[in-house]
Amino acid sequence: MAVTQNTYTGDGSTVLYSFTFPYLETTDIKVSLNGVATTAYTLANATTVQFNSAPANGVAIRIYRETDDATLTSQFYPGSAIRSQDLNNNFTQSLYVAQETRRDSFAASANVTQGVQDAALALSNSQTAITTANAASATAASAVSTANAATTTANAATTTANNASSTASGAVTTANNAVTTANNAVTTANSAVTTANTANTNAINAVNTANTANTTSNQALSLVSSIVDYTLIANVAAIPGSPANNDGVELLDSTGIQSFTPLTGVPGGFTGSSALRVKIKYTTTGNTWQWISYTASDPETRYLKVIGGSMTGQLLAEPSAAAATPGLAFSGDSNTGIGRPGADQLSLITGGTARLTFDAAGNANFTGLVTTPAGSTITGYLTTATAASTYQPISGMSSYLTTAAAASTYQAQSAMSNYLTTANAASTYQPIGSYAPAFSPTSVSSNTTITANTWVTVLTSGLTITLPASPTYGMQVRISVGNFTDTVIARNGNRIMNDPSDLTIDVAHATVTLVYDTSTLVPAPVFGWRIV
Repeated sequence: MAVTQNTYTGDGSTVLYSFTFPYLETTDIKVSLNGVATTAYTLANATTVQFNSAPANGVAIRIYRETDDATLTSQFYPGSAIRSQDLNNNFTQSLYVAQETRRDSFAASANVTQGVQDAALALSNSQTAITTANAASATAASAVSTANAATTTANAATTTANNASSTASGAVTTANNAVTTANNAVTTANSAVTTANTANTNAINAVNTANTANTTSNQALSLVSSIVDYTLIANVAAIPGSPANNDGVELLDSTGIQSFTPLTGVPGGFTGSSALRVKIKYTTTGNTWQWISYTASDPETRYLKVIGGSMTGQLLAEPSAAAATPGLAFSGDSNTGIGRPGADQLSLITGGTARLTFDAAGNANFTGLVTTPAGSTITGYLTTATAASTYQPISGMSSYLTTAAAASTYQAQSAMSNYLTTANAASTYQPIGSYAPAFSPTSVSSNTTITANTWVTVLTSGLTITLPASPTYGMQVRISVGNFTDTVIARNGNRIMNDPSDLTIDVAHATVTLVYDTSTLVPAPVFGWRIV
């Protein structure tokens, strides 16, 4: 029989006791002292229990395994990936539970035998006590009879010899003593009867306990006997035609099992295959086979590995049209991923919103701003149905969209051939001179006055960059900052965006380009530096 426990006797000094049985979880390891479970211990290593204090001399120590029989180690669902390790863990769990049930059933049977022996001994003791009580009662009756005879003799002596009063008095005393003795004998008999009744009650309880233990043992044996042993068969054609109740078979080739009758419980949409093994069990309740489970004949080739591996054929995702639940999403971020809003359409989704959607014709639709790094170019053309509602007027524009061939697609404006324009650009943008200077790059780590057409990169926080004192129309400067938000642009007597205040760059890693303008063509005259 498999080893599921180890026993020792405490010596008052040893705290380390090893065990030899395997287990799935450390929580399955249990310890009892003199039959009472204890948690006053830790695991010194994988096979050694260390008590917090040494068990006393003579204490019975039992280290045993009690595998969880309420929850499977692994759960499987129709169509799910099944790993050999998960299957082995489930079968090992069932094996351990069966071994422990067998151990407990043998212990229960031993307890039944001991209980029967204890009951027989108690019954024998009760019968002896009853015999003793009956003997004591007979002795008491005899003593009463003797006392009565003594009383009669005393009375006769008193009547016959009144002059011998001392003798009569002595006889009376003797009679009284006899009565006392008789009364004591009756009390002893009553006590003996009470003891006998108690012994009889204990005997009855012992028999009841033995019966309960026998019932538990039978239930354990019944559980062990109910474990189904599945017989391997080749295919559907080999399924037995006259099975007995609880007969179980495992088909090595399940082709056609979905059409076999009588069979209940087949998962919806399941189709048998030579690569799938199926377990079924026959029951006389309804005279039908019952579906139990299915597994891959070779999981290593049927299921895609978590890490590594390769696959052939299509990988089909959930055809969800809702942006809140994209078909391909991420663990811990279920509203971000790739979705399919309709036939031949694809969306890139973040935060439950489709940010970029491609339609069936290949057109791309953006949601939100489109930004490009400084110095990069956009090839091709960006179009809009109403440019005036999409692009800001010159005042307040922080940047311009450019294209390599804008002049050939959009109407040219004076000195604006490198900027996006519209057919009605004159009413939207104002020509402000040439905006394509050659910047001279430099970097600074201290307060600096910038010169015309210079691109300054600020390397240190807290600096002040002062604009030229006497700028001319069309002069440009560019300022880039690092990972800080406190660089001050001093206006040096001229306005910035028509505001007579210095400007603070409060965005880290930002780049600001300023153009000096004295134009009066804008509806509200603006004089000074513009941010472009």
